[in-house]
Amino acid sequence: MTIRPVYPFTNKKINVQSVQTIKWISEVPSGVSSLVKLELSTNDINGPWNTIAVDLPNNGHYQWIIPESAASTDTCRIRYTVYTSTDTISSINPEGFFIIGQLVISDEQNKIPEEFILYQNYPNPFNPSTVISYQLPVASIVTLKVYDILGNEIATLVNGEKPAGNYEVEFNSHSGLSGIRDLPSGIYFYQLLVSAGRSPDGKAGSFVQTKKMVLMR
Repeated sequence: MTIRPVYPFTNKKINVQSVQTIKWISEVPSGVSSLVKLELSTNDINGPWNTIAVDLPNNGHYQWIIPESAASTDTCRIRYTVYTSTDTISSINPEGFFIIGQLVISDEQNKIPEEFILYQNYPNPFNPSTVISYQLPVASIVTLKVYDILGNEIATLVNGEKPAGNYEVEFNSHSGLSGIRDLPSGIYFYQLLVSAGRSPDGKAGSFVQTKKMVLMR
């Protein structure tokens, strides 16, 4: 039996009173009923651990409205616990994230990125899903695709025009092109291709970047 954190991911900055979807991946023996407990520490891995929710269905996600009391100047972690009638196992975010008060985060959220960036996916290695993030300093036509190690296209995650800002997209290894299901373990690549117009401060042109990710069954 296992449980592994998926979201929030490393260094993610989120504000109080926002709605976030906590995500995890869990494997339990076939036919065994399981529940999940989520706890928050605003003092990194040291605790104390305050209950977010308990007796949740083990469906991989929980919508969380972050209370104002959760704002912290320290790194935050979530402890994920899956339990059955006979067994219990827990896991904690490998790296922390940040919960910031309304006044501070407001400026952060409204800030336009200064450059094109494609971030490393998280988690990595992953199974079955992972989150890919990128940022755009200007409105752009964006294509984000996933390829296998032979260069075959597996999935198109984004294909269209996007305003300047920060973006996240989830890739699930159970879905793809041409009826592909249950992708095998191995190395995959994701590529961000951006075509951007010129902004008043001179940002223009195109941006292409490719990163590697590992699917581990």
